[in-house]
Amino acid sequence: MASIRRNKSKEKLQNGEIVTVISGLQSSDIIDFLGPIGFDAAWIECEHGSVDWDSLGDMTRACDLWEMASITRVNSNDPGLITRTLDRGSMGIVVPHVNSKEAAERAAQSVSYTHLRAHETLRYIECRLLHEKKKGGGGGGGGGGGG
Repeated sequence: MASIRRNKSKEKLQNGEIVTVISGLQSSDIIDFLGPIGFDAAWIECEHGSVDWDSLGDMTRACDLWEMASITRVNSNDPGLITRTLDRGSMGIVVPHVNSKEAAERAAQSVSYTHLRAHETLRYIECRLLHEKKKGGGGGGGGGGGG
């Protein structure tokens, strides 16, 4: 029976070691090109990047070949989106726009595969939440800057 892949970057973080991560990747070819250098993980940008589902699967497989953890930032805190990203092979999820305890709990629930034993899920899958404070101020959307 197949086993879950080892998440070397998560293990290094737990041991207080430095993790090297490459980012700006838009294709599996770039991961293959940089793979021999020995990075621990690859940041795959799906919030602000152009990575589609087919490319994501190819990129996570390229990471597997070079023993890099694939860390993917999704574009929203949506359980279906997060689990599909994990199904495409990502070993870590970064969830943006988490502004409340409820949003954090929803993201954490999304990475808990019920068909895996709990210790395997916690050991191999990594979830990072990006706490983003809402900025108050003048009209229009509450963001920083002009409308």
